[in-house]
This record gives sequence, structure tokens and C-alpha cells, in this order.
Amino acid sequence: GRVVYSALKSDTAVNIDVATHNYYTSIFVAEKQGGAWANETELPSPPNDPKTHVGNAVFSADENTIVFTKCDQTPLKVMQCKLYKSVKEGNDWSNAEELKALNKEEFSTTQPAWGKDKDGNSILYFASNRGKGGDFDLYYAKLNSDGTFETPQRLGNEINTAGDDLTPYYNAKTNTLYFSSTGHPGMGGLDVFKAVGTPGNFGEVRNLGIPTNSGADDLYYALDEKANKGFMVSNREGTTSQRGATCCDDIW
Repeated sequence: GRVVYSALKSDTAVNIDVATHNYYTSIFVAEKQGGAWANETELPSPPNDPKTHVGNAVFSADENTIVFTKCDQTPLKVMQCKLYKSVKEGNDWSNAEELKALNKEEFSTTQPAWGKDKDGNSILYFASNRGKGGDFDLYYAKLNSDGTFETPQRLGNEINTAGDDLTPYYNAKTNTLYFSSTGHPGMGGLDVFKAVGTPGNFGEVRNLGIPTNSGADDLYYALDEKANKGFMVSNREGTTSQRGATCCDDIW
């Protein structure tokens, strides 16, 4: 009955070259009440940070740990992201701790998602552009019992492509990895795909087709615990921006 998401809350277009107010993304939580979403709450700082972009948040099963990204913009307005975590301490969250075992300097590491390997161990999927071509690929790292991570491994070429492969989400009920890609055959922009299995043992990659996908960008696909409804992000026609029919990303 709750959704965790990140957003840049602004009623006007933001010119980051001259902006004097907070134009950074933050993590929010909202809950379903009847047929509407209510009690929209911005998480405190930490884990949010008023001086940088914060997002891509995923909670542990007991909701006492949150893994998320902090992203800085280079002078060329390119995002460089790293993974962090915070731990619940009473009603507060601990200061953000960089997950150095997963990050790589000069590259982006982003979009974490929990999953399981073939032995049932917890793993963390994420996207990074640390490969040779500079495009984003999907990686994973096993979570150790002491809370540390093993060395990240790149998913195989049955999943990763010569294009961008992004926004992983793993549904443990159906053992299905969902992700978005520009490299697999699609309908235009980023499309959502799925593959059943675990790292090293994924089956055929399938395009989710219409109406999930469109000619615009479709990404951040995620389902609820029952795997019968969920959310995604798209800039397809019908978004709320006044800047153009396919300007900006909304949650659908």
C-alpha cells in the first residue's frame, strides 16, 4: 500500500545554470488510501541531501536499511552516481555510507534492486557504465552475512547489449528479471523486457509489448508483492509537463 519514489518537485521548468533554489531530486513515500495516493512525505536528511540528487531507493525486507544513489552533475551536466546506504536508528537514519565495493571512480553506479541467485542468496542488481563502450550494463553483487558485498559481476550478453541496459527489478515470486534496454529489439526509445532465471541461467529475453511499451521511453518497471499490478516510468504522451507531449518522466 506504499510507493517509494524520487522526484524533482517544481511547478516550473528549472534552468540549472541560473537556479538559486533547491533543484535536486529527493526520495518520497506515499501511501494508498482508498483509490487515491495520500500522505506524500519527503524522507529526512539523511538519507536525502539538500546539496545533491538523491534517488533510486530500495528498502531491505525489514525496512531498516535503505540503499540509494547520490548523483552529482559534472560541468557538462552529465550525471555521475554512486551507491550509498543508510540504517534506521530509532526514528532517524544514519549518515549515508558509500558502498565502495560496488562503486567505481569516474563512472556511474545506480538503480539498485534486490534479487536472489541460484542458491537463494541475496544479491543487489545495479546499472553502471564502467564497461569499455561507455553504455550502461547490468551488474550484480552477492550480499555477505556481515552486510558487505562481494566483487560485482557483469550479467552475460543474453541480458546486456551494445546499447543501454537499465533499471533492473527482480520479482522473487516468479524469478523474473525486468529491465529496460535500447539494445534489444523494441518499439522505440527504452522498452521494458523480462527474462526468467538467475545470473548465469537466464532464459529468453522477451519484450513486454503494448500497452506496457510505447514509442517513448519506458523504464523503472516494478510490481507489487502479488505480482499482479505495479508501476513504471514513461515520457509517453499524457505526461503532466507543459514543455511538450514527451518532455519529461512521470510515474504510471
